[in-house]
Amino acid sequence: MRNDPAWQTARAIPKTRKRDRSAAFTQLREQYGFSEYALHVYAKQAQGTWIADHLDATMLQTLATRAFRSVQRVCLGKARKVRFKSKGRGIDSVENKRNDTGLRFVLQSPKEGNRGWLVWGPDQLEAIIDWNDPVVAHGLRHRVKYACLIRRKASSPRAQGADCTGHRYFVQLALEGHPSQKPKHAVGKETVGLDLGPTSLALASREGSAELLVLGGALRPNARKTRRLQRKMDRQRRANNPDNYDAKGRIKKRTGKKQRLQWNNSKGYQETRLMAVMECLQQRANDGHVLPRSFGLTRARARRLQSLVSNHLEPLVAHALRTSDETDAVGLGQNPRS
Repeated sequence: MRNDPAWQTARAIPKTRKRDRSAAFTQLREQYGFSEYALHVYAKQAQGTWIADHLDATMLQTLATRAFRSVQRVCLGKARKVRFKSKGRGIDSVENKRNDTGLRFVLQSPKEGNRGWLVWGPDQLEAIIDWNDPVVAHGLRHRVKYACLIRRKASSPRAQGADCTGHRYFVQLALEGHPSQKPKHAVGKETVGLDLGPTSLALASREGSAELLVLGGALRPNARKTRRLQRKMDRQRRANNPDNYDAKGRIKKRTGKKQRLQWNNSKGYQETRLMAVMECLQQRANDGHVLPRSFGLTRARARRLQSLVSNHLEPLVAHALRTSDETDAVGLGQNPRS
């Protein structure tokens, strides 16, 4: 389709003429059968092969949709190539479109014991469910739309919950209803005004107090702690490699191009270096708690943005406030016993 001269003609249409451009590309897609439904029809041919013993029609349609989206990304220039999976390598995740046929999750009622199984053909895998987790308990009280089976690599075949090939298996459920929300993160009802600047964010409400939050304030490194770790690493490195320093404590220069200094790193040095890396990661993790609080998610139901970049933040705020009667909530991810 992309080698057709009509494709280049459609690309040459200015983007300001959206209708003409869209009609030209739509005509090419229909001419070459490049559509999701056409791939669903092609997937029906697999029902007469060996794959029909493992996948039903609905799961084949799901895989066809997954393949079409990958090819469409290449067609739109959002990806360079499509990565294919061989029969021996397989894929790490499969999902269904509904929960009444093929791959499905069956859950007992509380009177029967609250046990759950992932059913796929003749196989029934019992799931390990933590009912003490309020998020899991909230999610499993809703109707299951469809299930997704995920395979992840374990550290070794002897790891807990791993099979003979060293893999763990998890089931993810798409549930009907609203996701779980902690009481301390309850959405308020008042209107909050936001004014975003280059380095700070001003937040004001009618009933609450005004706040001025520094963006990325948690990323400010602890210079004093960093210097102490650097001095400790230098002392350990000098103690482990005394021959690499001259009488004045400077690192010796190499005498030849092929001669390199050999450095011995002790376990203590490696632990100190790991501490320095973890300190940096901790600072980045703490920064993630600034944005939700800065937007006033626990205080407001509606927000008014006033800044030069408010157009970029409006979709983000709208996505956080979007609610509907049928909101998908990922509620469970457990590993069945092998």
